[in-house]
Amino acid sequence: TLNRENPQHMYLHTLNLRLLSNLDLDYEKAIEHGKKAIEIAKNSKELLPMDIHRAKYNVASDYTKLHQPLDAIVYLKDIENFIYESRANLNPFQIYAEMLLGLNYARAGKHEEAEEILQKSLKRAKSIEDEKCIGVVLYNQGAIKQIARKWEESREHFKEATEHLAPSDMNHFWCVFGDIQSAIMDENLAEAREMLAKTKNTAENYTDKEMAEVLFQYLECIQTIVKGGTIYRRREVKFTLEKAIPLFLEHSMKFEAMWAYEVLSTHYNKARKEKQSAEMYIKSLETYKTLFVNE
Repeated sequence: TLNRENPQHMYLHTLNLRLLSNLDLDYEKAIEHGKKAIEIAKNSKELLPMDIHRAKYNVASDYTKLHQPLDAIVYLKDIENFIYESRANLNPFQIYAEMLLGLNYARAGKHEEAEEILQKSLKRAKSIEDEKCIGVVLYNQGAIKQIARKWEESREHFKEATEHLAPSDMNHFWCVFGDIQSAIMDENLAEAREMLAKTKNTAENYTDKEMAEVLFQYLECIQTIVKGGTIYRRREVKFTLEKAIPLFLEHSMKFEAMWAYEVLSTHYNKARKEKQSAEMYIKSLETYKTLFVNE
């Protein structure tokens, strides 16, 4: 039974409400619950400073999902200052907070700072010999290289990350997905096709089988579209527009949606469908603008 007079009960209850909002992909509501948890922890003598900063991490995570880097950075810098001032050994919490800070710096255009932060996180993860932590840091290094469109470097990080992550872990899937996606973006189409042939039947191994199936099929479609030259690929375009992009937007995967629109714009142009090409270009531009809505 919920005891509303007990700050610890209310703190945990509010964080559970945040988790439910996350499951519904309602990140704005999740942020509201996270901020309420921060206030409960601040106003209670029974809760510790660490409880405040764990709730701040949750809020920063939700802002990250919404692609609002500056808002996320505010909370993550508070966490960074707390860890520095307390001189506490807070691994792996510190590692994950640093990773999130690095990713948001990259999204805000501060790529050098992002790389420096993630290098520190990787060193810290290796020092505690946490395999999953190492894999997730490497994945994030690949992600920020993708943001900078450094496809070969992103692939190196994704490949190395898979060596540290369990095959059933969705982080493992995102590394495989990112590797193939970067290969396609770099127009290494033969290699992308070979990787897809090896991995497209592994979707059932992942915890979110349905998402993995859709995204592996999406990669096949994009690979065919990029390879196709002037030939219009009706089936592949339809799947990308009706299945893949809606999934990206539902899960706030705005960079993936932006890239998909870009590919379709180029494809329509080559197929001499200028109107559709312009429409896809505008959608890509609109998606790009939403990435930095709070700057």
